[in-house]
Amino acid sequence: MSSYIIVTTFNKHGYDQYAKVMLQSFIENWPKEQRIVVYTEDVTIDPEIARNPRIIIKDIGNVRDLTLFKKRHKDSPKAHGFWPQGARAKQFQFDAVRFSHKVFALYDCWTTNPVEYKSMTWLDADTITFRAIPNNFLERMAPRIYHTRDGAKERYGICYLGRSKQHSECGFVSYNKMHPMMHSFWDNFIDLYRNDSLFDLKEWHDSYLFDHVRIQFERRGLVNLNLTPKFVQGHPFINCRLGEYMDHMKGNRKKQGRSRKTERVVRATDLPEADWWK
Repeated sequence: MSSYIIVTTFNKHGYDQYAKVMLQSFIENWPKEQRIVVYTEDVTIDPEIARNPRIIIKDIGNVRDLTLFKKRHKDSPKAHGFWPQGARAKQFQFDAVRFSHKVFALYDCWTTNPVEYKSMTWLDADTITFRAIPNNFLERMAPRIYHTRDGAKERYGICYLGRSKQHSECGFVSYNKMHPMMHSFWDNFIDLYRNDSLFDLKEWHDSYLFDHVRIQFERRGLVNLNLTPKFVQGHPFINCRLGEYMDHMKGNRKKQGRSRKTERVVRATDLPEADWWK
């Protein structure tokens, strides 16, 4: 069994539009030892997927803190993206309730999954795996250990897709459960929702909040690995090693069922280019 556990979440609309294909491609292309926890909302997974032992299904409605957060803000336009006050259309930067599902799913997985999992890796449900994933892929993509200049071994806390002029791209993030600071990181992250202090910040979506907490902990000594350190803005997911095997159909790309081929401008390895991008 892999020491990495993958996590994702989706509702019925997301399942019908993209997550079913995501799970089918996971079963087909990820190593047999890899498991994924899927937090579902008001959806019944197709039996051929649900009975696969590598797919662990949890009802996100049973995550108490999420239920309480949504109940507090069910009648608040502000918490559902209609901000600044009087806005007539949703702004994703302020759609706190929508993007809270990801954070609460991760926190629940962090606190409830078995100790044999040493890393927890988020993978957005609007991704597709179009090529067989090597057995050691996550160990190489999201290492837990790095060596200092004097040869000592130290732990990374988080491996993430950074962008220097934009918030991080959180379609893929890996958290090291073996790092002692990460427990405090998650307490601080989830407290933004528990005490509603996220509304004091500039933006309220999960990626902005992730960067907010990550930077705080980096100032306290947490060493994280930015997997795309030269990326300024745009679509880093497909322009690093992830793009050799997967596509992330974030935003309006879901309507097309893929990212545009012209968005892939960086080759991360010497692998032959996948047919997906040709």
